[in-house]
Amino acid sequence: FIGDGNWNTAANWDFGFIPPTILPAGSSIIINPAGTGECILNTSQEISTGGYLKVLSGKKLLIPGNLNILQ
Repeated sequence: FIGDGNWNTAANWDFGFIPPTILPAGSSIIINPAGTGECILNTSQEISTGGYLKVLSGKKLLIPGNLNILQ
């Protein structure tokens, strides 16, 4: 994520590629909004075991709904 705003806006993602709703093992999502912007998770996202989500230091990820972490 390199933009500012909603997760489901292709222009906010590197090369316009929105991650799949179910991120497979071995894949990653890096949150690095432009400037002082923020990434707003306005859709469902599931990260399979072996996949990961990383928010870079000093960057913002807003989750307006519920966050479920399953192990």
